[in-house]
Amino acid sequence: EAPAFMHPHTGPLSLCTHPAYCKGMFARIGFLIHGDSKKRPGEASNGCIILPAEDRRAISDAGGGTVTVVSGEPRAEPSTHKP
Repeated sequence: EAPAFMHPHTGPLSLCTHPAYCKGMFARIGFLIHGDSKKRPGEASNGCIILPAEDRRAISDAGGGTVTVVSGEPRAEPSTHKP
């Protein structure tokens, strides 16, 4: 279950995530799903998932789900060069 709640910093309709520790967490210990800042749009998060209220409400109403988080670093293509 994924009930939305009022978080003192991220505001209404915030959701906790529960990481699958067998997967890479990219040096993070957790993520919230929450809305953007009204005072400073685009600056509400230090890496959390930012979604509009209707999407957060839908996640909460559905009881949660699975989100796959990937690194923002581009993957290096394997080299075909032979020294």
